Amino acid sequence: MWKEETILKKEFNKQQETHVNSRGELLIDTEYEPLVPKEEKSELQILCLNLRWKRLLVLATVWVLFTFIQVIKNDLVACSTWYWVLFCLQVASATATFVMMFSSSLSVIEFYLLKRFPIPYALYLMGVSILAGFWGQYFVRKLITILRRASIIVFILSGVIFASALTMGVIGIETSIKMIQNHEFMGFLDFCSSQ
Repeated sequence: MWKEETILKKEFNKQQETHVNSRGELLIDTEYEPLVPKEEKSELQILCLNLRWKRLLVLATVWVLFTFIQVIKNDLVACSTWYWVLFCLQVASATATFVMMFSSSLSVIEFYLLKRFPIPYALYLMGVSILAGFWGQYFVRKLITILRRASIIVFILSGVIFASALTMGVIGIETSIKMIQNHEFMGFLDFCSSQ
């Protein structure tokens, strides 16, 4: 990818230097006025036109249905037939990529309903993640503008994934070893008896 971008960049620079196209015709830099005046749109109009309202409605409906299933599942007897029907529906759907956002937001709602997640802590983490996302996009956009290479995104993503996997693996193994050495409870119970 990096080599291809370098080749494209060199070809673009060569074309900028020459004023003759591939057929030998002289290129003249002139700006053409459009025959029909272009209508300026506000940011709100652009936002409304770019949103796919039907898809957004489908995603919101799926999210509400998953929340409903989650609430119903909490009141069922553990390991009953209906429990497994609802649980298997949830697991099968969680493998789809677009459901990941909904499953994570459902986890937050479930933790809230179980009163296991303090609201100020959740709001703080949400704010930090939103700011980190915006700042990350800003800096990556600036870096791409400076380097003129979009492939830097791939390198950044692979580096972040590698660092997080390595960090979580090392910390997880260290914590597990300490818990085993101290004969601590590690949270593993029979699924049906723990409900």
